[in-house]
Amino acid sequence: ICNNKFATLLGYESPEEWSNVEESFTEAFVDESSQEILVSTYQNAMSNLVGSTISVEWKKKSGGKIKTRVILVPFLFDGNLFALHFIDA
Repeated sequence: ICNNKFATLLGYESPEEWSNVEESFTEAFVDESSQEILVSTYQNAMSNLVGSTISVEWKKKSGGKIKTRVILVPFLFDGNLFALHFIDA
């Protein structure tokens, strides 16, 4: 799930356009240099209910990159566990 602010940060016109990308999330949106840290932080949040702050470099639709700081926190709602990502560019 993506909000309008994140979609436009990566150069997409809307969350709908962003969601139509057919590659996996990490392949489509996360620079190779940040994939391991983002995936391991996500897994830690989901397995151990641990929040973290990390640096992540995202891929833009245009082919460029953008460096951000991500706060990733586990969030339990109605019996479902989510990992919320707060992104500061």
